[in-house]
Amino acid sequence: RAFQAADFAIEQAINSADLSTAYTFANPKVFPAPGMDAFVPGSPTDTYTYRMYYDTSAGSTPVPKGSDAGTVQVAYHFVIAGTGHSSRGAQDTHVQGFYVRGPADCDLAGASCSFASTKRERTNWSQSGAE
Repeated sequence: RAFQAADFAIEQAINSADLSTAYTFANPKVFPAPGMDAFVPGSPTDTYTYRMYYDTSAGSTPVPKGSDAGTVQVAYHFVIAGTGHSSRGAQDTHVQGFYVRGPADCDLAGASCSFASTKRERTNWSQSGAE
């Protein structure tokens, strides 16, 4: 159940409307407020949290899998760490990478870019402690 709650956290984060490059590793979007957990719908005891940020180490890159010739769009990379807790004390954390397409110049000179309705494309995924 912790695995499912962590997966639910990833889905909530990846579909959040307030996706922005203003969220950084040092200043991520954290849901819910620190010190609280959100309940998984349909479960009075299973909870989740997530931390999401723009991956400044990757920054903007050419769009993976190519793009139309002459386009001025690039890929902006984000990372989510979703943690789920079950009623019996189990905890699981999943990490999901994804990118969105945006104008090539939107993060220049420290400006932040918002991607409210932009399609999210998943990249890498891992489960913490599953090695």
